Amino acid sequence: MTAAQGAVARGVPFGGALGRAPGDTVGRGAENALDRAGSRGRTRVTSKAITRVATALGAEALDVAIRSVSVRLSDDNGMLAVTVSGPIRVSALNDLVDAAVVSPGETILERCERAQSHIREVTSALTGASISRVTVHLTGIETTQKERVK
Repeated sequence: MTAAQGAVARGVPFGGALGRAPGDTVGRGAENALDRAGSRGRTRVTSKAITRVATALGAEALDVAIRSVSVRLSDDNGMLAVTVSGPIRVSALNDLVDAAVVSPGETILERCERAQSHIREVTSALTGASISRVTVHLTGIETTQKERVK
């Protein structure tokens, strides 16, 4: 993890000189251009922004309304630990029996594992935050009812 990624994960602004490893060789003109480009400002991704991104992704992955999902961020040795809490949408059992479905698809556990990966990867990609783990707490089940044809 770079210093900039760690700073973003902690919600700390970063800027200034670009990090270069010892022994890196950069021409004098290029070095001045890099220093000028790096000192133009700061980029800060707040914990509130990361929380909102993770909430939207959690609602999408669990197929529920965004208002029913909550997210808590915590520190995990310099990285972010994300806890997503909310219900999950599943098909009603009557629909499965009526359709005589032999293989109903993914289990709830498989969907949660897929949601964890999705939330971790996309939140990291969008915010630049280093996420160590995503925990999904299911608070209930919302069923999808087939609408009857009149």
